[in-house]
Amino acid sequence: MIMQAQTRSNTKGVGHTGQQGLASFPDVSHPEQKDVAGGAVMTRPRWWSIVQASREEACLAVEMYNRPGAPRSYEAFVVHMHLAWLYLLQAVACRSGVDYRYIEMRGRARRIVRVDGEPKTWDLDRHVSERWPAVNDPVQANLQFFIALRNKIEHRYTHFQEALAIATGGHAHALLVNYEVELTSQFGAEASLAHQLRFPVFVGSFTEGGEAVLRQLRASLPAGLRRFLTCYHDGLDPQVRDDSRFEFRLRLTQVTAGRGGDALPLEFVRLADMSAEQQAALGEQARQVLQSRFSGAWSRCCSA
Repeated sequence: MIMQAQTRSNTKGVGHTGQQGLASFPDVSHPEQKDVAGGAVMTRPRWWSIVQASREEACLAVEMYNRPGAPRSYEAFVVHMHLAWLYLLQAVACRSGVDYRYIEMRGRARRIVRVDGEPKTWDLDRHVSERWPAVNDPVQANLQFFIALRNKIEHRYTHFQEALAIATGGHAHALLVNYEVELTSQFGAEASLAHQLRFPVFVGSFTEGGEAVLRQLRASLPAGLRRFLTCYHDGLDPQVRDDSRFEFRLRLTQVTAGRGGDALPLEFVRLADMSAEQQAALGEQARQVLQSRFSGAWSRCCSA
């Protein structure tokens, strides 16, 4: 379950950028943006337009994720979130004065590396390693997971979108929540997507039949994807693997409707707000779910 985008973009389908590391837009060499408001010209810093492009990609990613029956919707989510993160980290680098274009030395001259006439810039993997140099960082692990997953689903596993979305739904939610945290911590609360995203109306596992269908879909993943998921998880530090910034899981509990007119239909209780006893009980439940999920064939990690 990913929060639904309330605004819609005119872009449809999966937006590919071709070779990773090539970003004709936005580029650090672009001039500052100028907006006209009330007859006055406001000069925007160069990174501002990059932030806006990033936010638009994130909203489009959520819209595609929650579009029922759309072909390749999960692939579209992964691709557009990849772009959202890429533009966000480009904006951070641009604001900090970091030139993320590749430079080569020809004799004593420094020249910008170009491909098809466009400056070659850092890909997302390079930006992530620069932003989170620590080895055991859950945000970095989540991003690296989706970088690897994008390469797989674009080239081999386009026919297993629904099963993959169920198997990695917690990772996808963490990818979005981590994005919102980084976006607001870098550019302030006014950059937040909270007012544009909301919980969607869905059925999911609310019925026994729906839960059975979801479990059948998850079990239909091909062996190659199962090995990838298992091997990636097994290679992580347990503290990273169990961190909500790597995989975000929610347990929904139904409550009575008669709670007053100002009650929200969905309320989130943060783990940090729970007592030690509540956290321990929740942790034991999560451990049992993970053991069930990765048992049998899922736990057999092959080198292939």
